Amino acid sequence: GAAAVDGDIVGSRVNDGDVTASLGSVDSFTDIVSAASGQTFEVDAAAPTANTTAPLNDAVLTGDSTTISGTAADGTGSGVASVDVKIQRSSDSWYWNGGGWQVGEAWNAATGTTTWDYVWDWTSYTDDHSQTYTITARATDSVGLTGTDASPVTGVKIDNVVPAISNASAAVDKNTVTVVFSEELDPATVAANGSDFTVAGLTVSG
Repeated sequence: GAAAVDGDIVGSRVNDGDVTASLGSVDSFTDIVSAASGQTFEVDAAAPTANTTAPLNDAVLTGDSTTISGTAADGTGSGVASVDVKIQRSSDSWYWNGGGWQVGEAWNAATGTTTWDYVWDWTSYTDDHSQTYTITARATDSVGLTGTDASPVTGVKIDNVVPAISNASAAVDKNTVTVVFSEELDPATVAANGSDFTVAGLTVSG
């Protein structure tokens, strides 16, 4: 007969022997040891999917922690059993293991299944603001098949450093002061007339 595909209910009678599914792989979880007349089983040969909804690409995080969240699905399969999160930093490609960084790949268990979250607490880690991070989610279904987010979150930064004035100089006309900051600022947070900051030690004369 026709090969079974993911989600198919196969037969009302099953004899001893092998079962073959197309469009996926079948492992030991799907083996039938014995089946009596009237029993049915459903094929799950497709991996679940995972998606991260927060934070977004290029997000700038502050404070000591953030909540990474997202969704997962398994279609007509056996259902999402668990979700894990992988966080990799750019400078050395090391992975977050829940309390620090390690060379080998590390997955951190999230809370929830079809909707999930993971609290990334970096209190024990000091970021120098030069790093970017990639966040990847992975879902596992009830028969052990895994699916990894095809579009990980990239370019995430942690910024707990207050910007400082690194240089200030007056123009020839003495009506303008050029100020150079230690990092790029969000223009929306700086008043056009410069009233949001002061330059210590600046003397105005003439």
